[in-house]
Amino acid sequence: MTDENSDLDLMIIVPSTDAKISPPQRTIPGYRALYGLGVAKELIILTEDEFNERSSNENYLAYYARYPDDWFKIDTEEAHQANTTALAIIKFVKQRLPKE
Repeated sequence: MTDENSDLDLMIIVPSTDAKISPPQRTIPGYRALYGLGVAKELIILTEDEFNERSSNENYLAYYARYPDDWFKIDTEEAHQANTTALAIIKFVKQRLPKE
């Protein structure tokens, strides 16, 4: 269940060629894109190699991103709220991306 002290954890997987960029530097474009969303957020940006390494260990969030059924044992209403929030964030970010 979420409360006023909750934040949004958003994990983004980038190509392993981005490994030369420090993890804090990787988050800057993401935080800029999400600026003004009006919700507390934490960006977790992993390379493909980092994700693959961490997703085999239950102590990392990456594990639950890879195996969501182990995490989302929640009631239907909470699942619906999480889905609605995720869709709103995707729409918000798409609006802020440069047009091709």
